[in-house]
Amino acid sequence: MNKGITNTILAIAIVTAILPVCTQAIPIPHGIAGTVYLSDGVTQAPLGTSFNVTDTTSGDYIAGTTGAGPDSGAYSVVVNGTDGDTVIVAAWTATHHGTTTVTLSGDMTGIDVVMNTPSGPSAMRMNVMPEYHTFTGTSNIIWGNCHWDPADTVHTGTYNWTFDDGTSATGAVSDTAGWGHARYISVTHTYTGEGVYYATLTVTADFDGSSDSDTVKINVYNASTLTAEQLEDVKVNKSIEDGLRCLYNRQYTDGKWNACGGYYIAGTGKAVLAFENHGHIPSKDINEDIYAEYVQMGLDYLFGHLSVQTLSNQSYIGNPDTNGNGIGLYWHDSGKYGDRPPYSVPIAMIGIIGSLTPDATATTGDATYVNGRTYHNITRDICDYIAWAQNEAGGGVYRGGWRYSPNCRDSDNSVSQWPALGLLEAEKRWSITAPAYELVKDELERWANNSQNADGGFSYGHSGSSKIAMTGAGLIILDYIGADTTDPRVISATSYLNNTWDVNNADPGWRIKPYGTGSFYAMYGVYKGCLETEPSPIVYLPLPDGTRDWYADFVDYLLNTQTTDGCWPAGAAHGDVNLDTMWAILILSPAVIGGPVADAGSDQYVSVHKSVTFDGSGSYHTAGLNLIEYLWDLDASDGVNWNNPDASGKIAIHSVVTEK
Repeated sequence: MNKGITNTILAIAIVTAILPVCTQAIPIPHGIAGTVYLSDGVTQAPLGTSFNVTDTTSGDYIAGTTGAGPDSGAYSVVVNGTDGDTVIVAAWTATHHGTTTVTLSGDMTGIDVVMNTPSGPSAMRMNVMPEYHTFTGTSNIIWGNCHWDPADTVHTGTYNWTFDDGTSATGAVSDTAGWGHARYISVTHTYTGEGVYYATLTVTADFDGSSDSDTVKINVYNASTLTAEQLEDVKVNKSIEDGLRCLYNRQYTDGKWNACGGYYIAGTGKAVLAFENHGHIPSKDINEDIYAEYVQMGLDYLFGHLSVQTLSNQSYIGNPDTNGNGIGLYWHDSGKYGDRPPYSVPIAMIGIIGSLTPDATATTGDATYVNGRTYHNITRDICDYIAWAQNEAGGGVYRGGWRYSPNCRDSDNSVSQWPALGLLEAEKRWSITAPAYELVKDELERWANNSQNADGGFSYGHSGSSKIAMTGAGLIILDYIGADTTDPRVISATSYLNNTWDVNNADPGWRIKPYGTGSFYAMYGVYKGCLETEPSPIVYLPLPDGTRDWYADFVDYLLNTQTTDGCWPAGAAHGDVNLDTMWAILILSPAVIGGPVADAGSDQYVSVHKSVTFDGSGSYHTAGLNLIEYLWDLDASDGVNWNNPDASGKIAIHSVVTEK
């Protein structure tokens, strides 16, 4: 027999044997009919009552209104599925709703629904974006999310945005993949007139017709009428909100964020801090702050991944177990460059401190040392680990810093700034101090003195050329060890920054002028190094009386490099979109953009028992916005109480009863 023919025959036999195993049932049409009744189970629902039929196995969904044939409550549909599928029939009115669940079996009749459940307030939860600032003629992303009623098995519906300018937008809404709710219901809209607008998002659920709404305040400015300072303030506020939206859309379903190729711990720590620093802390009401629950998810992820390290005596600081429980807490964070705890641990810890909730209790993580303990106590154990990991390095020039692993063979400032900043934040924000940490400062001062060059700048290691990024790191280190703005080391560091500020590259400089590749890492180091100095921040370079507004240069660069999706591009120094967006948001500070100025009119002299008319029409907003409310307190009879004003509107009339 020919060998090739034999192989062909065998191959055919094998395929024939496998094919029946792969055969799957194909959904086919099934008729489903019945009647919808009112709560008494006898009276048919009125003509046009809303209903839907959902095959939860195949996903087929049909919505309609009753009135099939002569009966007002009758319905009849065709659903695609297979026998054995679970099918839910739901019907509702404004006051009642009901459901019937059946197992699909051929064409089915008599599948009746009794609407005997009162329709109370919807258990849906709508949230919209935070208050927003923008300009006339600018295309804006307006967005919100929707958490469905827990009883809702369909998770689809219709959204309607009204923009308070006579226009609206409508569309279908369903779950964001993997999230179990509609996480991003977005539209674009352009306002043509300046003023204050209130955009409202309403979602109506297909499941039972229930709906919920939420409203966001949108401040729209005419750029041509603003001062240069006001114009920048609006741009900064808009930039921050667009950046937070970018980060929001890059979170994973388990709560984490990625950074720099798989560093999920550092990425999550920086992301939650970006939200927290702009007021979106996890203790906020999730019905009022759209970001609060997602920040909490990030914190839960961090707590859930903490590891335990047994602590021991160190050569120069002793045992840094400051609370006597024998352990420190830390994270593994294995990204593309390997596991580097001294980098990631303090970065993530600062995210916990940024929550502003030291007495909150962790609900994830190690059952003994994490879950059930307060954020403050957990943070102390993380600080203990950081102290334990400080480099001894045999007493040489690398002593006192940190590098890629605990007690590494050498030190560098790129790493050492983070343990210093973490311990500084723990001390300043949560008063976490201990004698052992003072010894850590003594050791760190050795490293600072060994890594600052004669030009005032700091190098990456104990020798080498100075860099702006490393000098920012050096300032952070000096801040932690207590060197203030009169310290010669701080002054010389600011001189180096000033002298090299306009270097046209991202290393050793901080950007290619004017808006080319930048080092967001360097910018953040300089920002924190200048911000944390005592007794006051460094506003101008160099100390003591320089004139360079370094922060204004950072703001200008960030405003001109943000992309249309709200993110920032990958820059120098191992940057990526996520990480650089986190740095940028943390650098930018929100601004108060003008405000209303009240004008009650000219002084008036009137007699007792006469009426006086006050005219507030001369009031205005310094940024040109419309004023939407006028409240008057005319006699302070109950104090100045704006919850109980004496009058409202531009004009107020008051009768003078007594002489004053």
